[in-house]
Amino acid sequence: MLSIIADLIIVIFAILVVKLYLRIKGIMTEIDQIIGEAMTPEVVAHANPALEPETERLRERLIGVAEAGKSKAYLGKNITSTEIENLDPKELLKLYARYEVCIGGLVTKSMKQHFV
Repeated sequence: MLSIIADLIIVIFAILVVKLYLRIKGIMTEIDQIIGEAMTPEVVAHANPALEPETERLRERLIGVAEAGKSKAYLGKNITSTEIENLDPKELLKLYARYEVCIGGLVTKSMKQHFV
């Protein structure tokens, strides 16, 4: 009897994990779409000359995340520092926006815990 209950609990837990994964994946897809719509060629072309040092600073921060082995958690996908170095400015800004969304979520979660 306990074995059946334990198996049932494991199956329910597995279903919940899969549902959570699919929900997060859907949210990340929506974020990618929003960022992609915002990153029009005009925006990227206008930002590139003025933000070259800023772009390199963002690139270095993302490389640090990848080198720490946290790219999946913070960037939503496994990516190496070499791949980040080779990103064009539009893709770099898109990836950095995902990073900011993740960090913002962590800060919000932390603030909620401290207020409650």
